[in-house]
Amino acid sequence: MAASSENLSEWRSLLNSLTFFDKIRKQHEYSEGSEPKNLFAIEDGRIFLWDGESRLLTANLHDIIATDTTLDANESLSNVTPFKTSIQEQSLLCTDTPFFKVEHICFNSTGQQVLLWGRKGVSVLHLPRKQGKHGTFQGGKARINCRTVPIAERFFSTNPSIHLLQVSWHPGSESASHVVLLTSDNTIRIFDTSYSTKALQVTKLVQGGPSYSLSPSHSTFEVALGDIAVAFDFGIPCEASPNNSDELIYPIYILKGNGDVFLLTTSLTNRRYQQTRPQGPLVMHPPAEDNYGLDACSICCLHSNPPVLVVATSTGLLHHCVLLSTTDDEEALGSESFQRTTAVSVFSEKTNAGSTLPKQMKQSLFVYESVELSLTPILSECEDLDSDVSYPIMLSKDHQSEHCYYCCHGAGLHSVSLPWLEKMERFCDVDDKNKAIDDTEEAGVSELHQDQPCIVQHLVCTKPSESCPPAPVLGLASVVDPLLGNMILCLSGDGECFVKPLMSESERSTTSLLSEEPSDEVISPLRQLMRKPFQQQIREILQRDISNPILKTSAKTELPLEESFKLLQRATRILREEYIMKQDQAREETEKRVKILVQQKEQQQVDLHECQAMEGLIREQS
Repeated sequence: MAASSENLSEWRSLLNSLTFFDKIRKQHEYSEGSEPKNLFAIEDGRIFLWDGESRLLTANLHDIIATDTTLDANESLSNVTPFKTSIQEQSLLCTDTPFFKVEHICFNSTGQQVLLWGRKGVSVLHLPRKQGKHGTFQGGKARINCRTVPIAERFFSTNPSIHLLQVSWHPGSESASHVVLLTSDNTIRIFDTSYSTKALQVTKLVQGGPSYSLSPSHSTFEVALGDIAVAFDFGIPCEASPNNSDELIYPIYILKGNGDVFLLTTSLTNRRYQQTRPQGPLVMHPPAEDNYGLDACSICCLHSNPPVLVVATSTGLLHHCVLLSTTDDEEALGSESFQRTTAVSVFSEKTNAGSTLPKQMKQSLFVYESVELSLTPILSECEDLDSDVSYPIMLSKDHQSEHCYYCCHGAGLHSVSLPWLEKMERFCDVDDKNKAIDDTEEAGVSELHQDQPCIVQHLVCTKPSESCPPAPVLGLASVVDPLLGNMILCLSGDGECFVKPLMSESERSTTSLLSEEPSDEVISPLRQLMRKPFQQQIREILQRDISNPILKTSAKTELPLEESFKLLQRATRILREEYIMKQDQAREETEKRVKILVQQKEQQQVDLHECQAMEGLIREQS
């Protein structure tokens, strides 16, 4: 159950009426620049927001929605209405205030610790216990002192030229207390928050030679050549050995600025994988002269089967790379031969959690598709504007679906879904169901060959024209709650929170009929002609190629009248072509289908009467 659509707009206004959003509106330095940030998060039905100083502000989202009566399991949500009362807000104070500018916050898997990090440092804030009826911290105290532990404080204070590029919790930590740091000196360090002064593991990503990244000058050779690691993400864990299924190793995919991807296997318990060297760069197929861009900025690993690595560049390009396992013989093949054998032999390799890959197998990347984001709806005709302006992209996974992710940048927010990945997963799961691959190989490969590109939606636009200054997104969080519903929250640069409803997995995929379930019986030739369900046909017709985003520019933006008129024309054209015309087409298809079904029903009734009359004749003659 979720909040009714009638009260959705009021629910949004009540959310923005929280007083701690005013603190962000006064922090003008966060809205400057083009790099997106993540200053707020949703955890266990509560919203957390960093105020830009030394406090983590929090409030319970359930306080925004009140129930007049106790709802039964089958009772409608018509009684659930927002109410305008004072919402209890709490301030979590840091005992050791971070000396750096906090740009990101991140919860661990247990929701008990919060990472506060920026370019010059990282700290861990320990949340207090929840008490009381409404689950408030320490019974609802307005201000609470929280234990805050800095990580590698001495290291960052003694090396001012080194800055943090990315911090993440280690998914293999049983205590949920290990963090992974990527710094500008091409080094990955793993710390335990219980012993925050010394790193447990240190991995140099560049072997041999002095590092020029320690120079105070920003024009280092590594930056110029793109040889500095800029981002990383964890892949699907695998078994350390076939004899020990309880011990898992966690691969880390490291992205460098020149587009190279390296693989680093880590383990917090197995010493064999604590001092490993990065493997790579991973071979990319088909090869490209520019290595698919020399300005890579972010990487994201979708835990599907097979896994997909998303590589983003600062110019708005997204490369969807399927992670493959190839032998030395296959790697020696040419690009054309590799593409022919990939769909049949390599895609069927199991890469789920708990699987192992043979030692002779090497991982490589197959670039399935590349897409360019439309950052600005209106292209300016001014020649004075720099067309090479870059906006770093921050990739975030969708916790509801493995086939979707989000892109935050200086021009707003995009969502990307990969419908072709579902087909590929079905093709790879054939072997898991003890079916012969040869029997379904032709159908599976033909289904993969059908062109079904990714679906890109521009959800929030903060830079409608190239002449407008960038306005980066300050936060992105998703809500999956039976009362609040499924939605995504986006925080703009001026401190306004946008709420975008999302479809749950149960709503995306409808329950199939018994007649649609596969069986061993012989299928009628007429049914073979109608393999695609009618619901899927309507869904494909209504699928929009372009969407109208929510427009929200910064307070300093002044859009000329000519560009405003172009923006209105574009919105009108999209509404006409992508909404009204497709709805009319879906209505025509529905009416046509109803007409056919009515004719079939009438003919079946005539045939039924004839059969009944013939049955009566036979009975009389017998």
